[in-house]
Amino acid sequence: MMKKVQVIDKETIKPSSPTPPHLRIFNLSLIDQYIVTAYIPFILFYTPNTEIDHNELNNARDRYKKNYLDRLKASLSETLTLYYQLAGRFSENIEIICDDGGVDVLNARVSSPLSEVLNRAEPETLSELIPCDYYQHRDNALVVVQFNVFECGGIAVGVCFSHKAGDALSLSMFLTTWASISRGSSPVLRPELHGVSTQFPPSLDVPLAMHVERRTERLVSKRFVFNAFMISSLKSKAPLPYQAIRSRVLPVIVLLWKTLMAADKQKHGHQRPSYVGIGVNLRTKLEHPISRVSFGNLVLIAPALATDENDDLVEQLAMGVGTIDSEYARRLLSKDGYSKMIDMFGEYEEQFSRGEIDRYGMTSLCRFPFYEVDFGWGKPVWLNFPGFEEKNLIVLMDTQCGKGVEAWVTLEEDAMVLFQSKLTSMLQLSSNL
Repeated sequence: MMKKVQVIDKETIKPSSPTPPHLRIFNLSLIDQYIVTAYIPFILFYTPNTEIDHNELNNARDRYKKNYLDRLKASLSETLTLYYQLAGRFSENIEIICDDGGVDVLNARVSSPLSEVLNRAEPETLSELIPCDYYQHRDNALVVVQFNVFECGGIAVGVCFSHKAGDALSLSMFLTTWASISRGSSPVLRPELHGVSTQFPPSLDVPLAMHVERRTERLVSKRFVFNAFMISSLKSKAPLPYQAIRSRVLPVIVLLWKTLMAADKQKHGHQRPSYVGIGVNLRTKLEHPISRVSFGNLVLIAPALATDENDDLVEQLAMGVGTIDSEYARRLLSKDGYSKMIDMFGEYEEQFSRGEIDRYGMTSLCRFPFYEVDFGWGKPVWLNFPGFEEKNLIVLMDTQCGKGVEAWVTLEEDAMVLFQSKLTSMLQLSSNL
């Protein structure tokens, strides 16, 4: 178990150059407006890159603080000149006031070695390494950072990134730029900041920003790791048309969905229809090209529905993802685009609230270059998104080698017990076939 995390000090980092007056108002996009006010919590873990004598641990931590934290803060200041809106503050649900308010950086010490965290990745301990939680929106700040130094010299960089400011790919872009500046590498990734709000201008018809309500039920998050051998085995047992699919994520999604349906069937005594919302990157779906480095929220939820665990789940997923196309984007831009968005999911949400169907959210962050984020002391040995306290949420990420998939699953406590039991049975059945 990780020991006490102690915050030593805090500093507000502002852009190295003031934001020009003509850029002081940054419009949100229509999609940004739909997003709830919550943080994306994220941690990057780095092992020490020098041999440290145990008698010099305190001196070593001070040295890491001076050399690495100073570099982190200086490069963040430069990065905020490129992502100047992240140093601002939200105004209602339509714009960001780019007043150079800055980003808070907390400096913390951890009274345990990094190995204890890597060996026992419990969500309740990982949450101490980030400066805020999922529900909190600290002083309306868009980004908050916590720099954690372990007693062995290992480092964890915890970031809370406002989901209303951008999606996970936007977070990846921000970290990539920041890391490049920190280690003095070039070229530096420069984001396209206004492409999203130009194509999807904000609307006064969208209600005020919605805040995520803290859950009262007991939720449990668990990590499940699928290595390359397990994924290959899952593919080999799939129907012939799907065995040639190169994706390592799809077999995992299908397995998890099938397992969730089986667990729900056991819990309720009958099979309920199961609805899954899959995050789809709109950057590749638009009729008019948009830069791949467009910053903001460009992810929409694709609906997939199955009535039985023996349904062709691959086909259902493909049909759902297929609904997110350039025509859908065009409707979204229409005068009543907001109501169309609500209507798309309204029926499913009403059925879920009545207990007639089961509902899950799945998002894949695989192939995002998070494992390439090197601030100058090496690439991360592990990363995760802790503290997503959202019921029935599954987040998929790469393993460090890039050949496996990690799944972080959040369920109610009793549902998690059933899910783990069913998953064990299905994996055993797959390996024995």
